[in-house]
Amino acid sequence: MISKNKIKYITSLQNKKFRQKYNKFIIEGHKTVFDIIDSEYQVSEIYTSDIAKYNLLINKSDIELIEITEDEMKKISFFKTASDILAIVNFKNKDNIKHDYRGITLCLADIQDPGNLGTIIRSANWFGVENIVCSQQTVDLYNPKTLQATMGAFANMDIFYTDLEEFLSKTKLKIYGAFLDGENIYNSELAKDCIIIMGNEGKGIPKNIEKLVSDRITIPNFAGDKLKAESLNVSISTAIILSEFKRR
Repeated sequence: MISKNKIKYITSLQNKKFRQKYNKFIIEGHKTVFDIIDSEYQVSEIYTSDIAKYNLLINKSDIELIEITEDEMKKISFFKTASDILAIVNFKNKDNIKHDYRGITLCLADIQDPGNLGTIIRSANWFGVENIVCSQQTVDLYNPKTLQATMGAFANMDIFYTDLEEFLSKTKLKIYGAFLDGENIYNSELAKDCIIIMGNEGKGIPKNIEKLVSDRITIPNFAGDKLKAESLNVSISTAIILSEFKRR
C-alpha cells in the first residue's frame, strides 16, 4: 500500500521544479534501474508490483524495496504502459568540469527535445564519449523522456550543465562545430582530443558560441537535386559525426 501523499510526491518528480527541490529523480524499467544500481548514483527507494521477481535480484541492503499493486504502479508511472519497477534516485555529486579532457568532449548548445538529448547520450555512450557539457538552456537530463531515451546510457557518464561560452573560452582544445555550410567532414582533418559542438534543433549553434568554433564541419548530402529534407535530425547528425571521428 502506498499513501496519497507518497503518490503525489513521486509524480511531482516528473516536474523539473520538484526534482531540483528534492534533488531526486525517477527512473522506470528493470534495465535502467539495474544500470543505476551498478553506477555511482545512489538509489534511495524502489517500488515494484512484482516483489518476488526483484527481491533476490536486488540485494543491496541500503536500498528500500517497497511492494505496491499494479494499479498503484500505474498512478506513479510516467509510461503509458507502466513498468513493474520504479526507482527514486538522488542527484549525483559531480566533480569540476574538465576543460582539457582527453578524447572527445561533446558540447550541446540549447538542445530542446528530451528525446533528442536522450538519443544523443545513448549514441555518445556507444562511441565511447564519457564527457558531455550542456548549455544551461538545454533540456533537463532528468526529464523522464530524456532518461527513457538514454536506455540507461547516462548512468556512467559525466554530464554537466554550465555557461557554455565560459567553458569553451577556457579550453585549449580544438573546437569543432556542426554547421550546414561547414567543411565536408569526410575531407576534414579531425583531432583525437577535441570538443564537438552540436546546436539547437531549429536555430543551430548560437552566435556567441559560434565565434569560439575553430573548425566548421558538415555532413554532406548525397541526394543532390532530389534532396527534400532541409537538414538531418540533431541526434542522427551527432551519431554520424562521432562515428567519423572514431573511425579515423
